[in-house]
Amino acid sequence: MGYAVLCWRCQLPDQLTDLLAGHDGRIPIPLQPFVEALLGLPQPRIAYVWIHRNAAVQTTLRRLGTGEVALDHSTFDQLPGRTTEYLRGLLFEHGCLPGRDRYLAAFENWLPTKLDQIADPGVRHYIDAFARWHLLRQLRDRAKREPIPTGAFLNAKQCTTVAINFLDWLSSRGRQLETATQADVDTWYASGPSTRSHASRFLSWARDQHLTRIDQPRLRR
Repeated sequence: MGYAVLCWRCQLPDQLTDLLAGHDGRIPIPLQPFVEALLGLPQPRIAYVWIHRNAAVQTTLRRLGTGEVALDHSTFDQLPGRTTEYLRGLLFEHGCLPGRDRYLAAFENWLPTKLDQIADPGVRHYIDAFARWHLLRQLRDRAKREPIPTGAFLNAKQCTTVAINFLDWLSSRGRQLETATQADVDTWYASGPSTRSHASRFLSWARDQHLTRIDQPRLRR
C-alpha cells in the first residue's frame, strides 16, 4: 500500500504508541509533549515518514519509552549522528530535555577522550586537574551567564593540548613539572611555533597551585 492512500493523521498516533509505549502500554508522561507536538503538525505525513525511514530514531524512541535508557543528554551523547541530534533537538524544543550550552557539552565530551590518550600517568594527573578544575569550571561559570562563544571553546581545547605537549616535551628532556627551570620554559617558547604561547594558562595555574615557581617569559611579537 503506497503512502498516498494512507490517512496520516490516523497512522501517526499508532506509530508513536507502538514505539513509545512503556511496559504498561502507556506513553511516559515526560515524552507526552513530544508526542502532542508531532500529532499537532499540519502535515503529519512528515513526522510519520521521517520516523519510518530512520531505524536509529525508532530504536531510540523504543528505548526511551521502555525506560531502557534515560531521557537526558547523556543518552544522546552516546548516540552520535545527525539523525539522533535532530531527535535531541526536537525533544529539547518541546520541553522533554533541559537546555544546555552546546560548547560546554562539547568540551565535557571531548575531555575524557583526550585524557585517555595520555600514556604517562603523571602527565594525565596534571592535565586532568588543570582541564577539569580550571578550564571546565570556567566554562561552566560562563555558561551560567551567557552562551559560550566558539573562541572560548576552541581556546580551552588548545590550551589542554598544548599543556600536554609541554609536559611531554619536559619529559623528553628528563624533566618534570616540579623540576622544570626557567631556562626550560624559555627554551620551550623560543624553539617552537607561536601556538606554544597557549601553555601560559597551564603555567599560571601550576604556579597558583604551587606546583612550580617558574615565571612566564616576556613574549615578543
